Amino acid sequence: MKLFFIFTLIGYLSGFSFFQSYIKALPVNSYSQNIQAAVLFTGGSGRLERGAEYLKKVANKPLLITGVNSKITMDILLKENIIPAKDSNRVELDYSAIDTIDNVKTVKKWAIKNSFNNIALITSAYHTPRSLLLFDRTTPYLKNLKITPISVKNTKTSQLYLFKEYNKYLYTYIFIK
Repeated sequence: MKLFFIFTLIGYLSGFSFFQSYIKALPVNSYSQNIQAAVLFTGGSGRLERGAEYLKKVANKPLLITGVNSKITMDILLKENIIPAKDSNRVELDYSAIDTIDNVKTVKKWAIKNSFNNIALITSAYHTPRSLLLFDRTTPYLKNLKITPISVKNTKTSQLYLFKEYNKYLYTYIFIK
């Protein structure tokens, strides 16, 4: 039993090391012209700024910001210069999503409604693996939907927070089919 525990712990820690390496290797600026639209999952620092950068670099393509706090309006985003006024007509705010699974469901509906099959995903690097896994696991009928990550690297993310996200990833991998 002790040997089993040791090997399990070694496997768990090795997986965490791989998880960290994967996060570090994620692309930061994948502004491909093949992308039809982008979606931004709220919740982490730097995500809205990366969304504004996307609007500047990719002309005439929409951005869905999902998981928006009910107190945040387009007027606030414009007043705070988070979203450029000239691009506000390309931005949709979604208030219905309260977690990552809801974000993915919202994006699925949005992609189907707009006939998108190539979407950029803007989220924190540590959040990207689980988000991509959820797209894969919860959208089997949308196999033609390509998700291209645009990761926000946050150098101040603690090891404890990364462990929490790694555990969420493992939970998703094991239990969400």
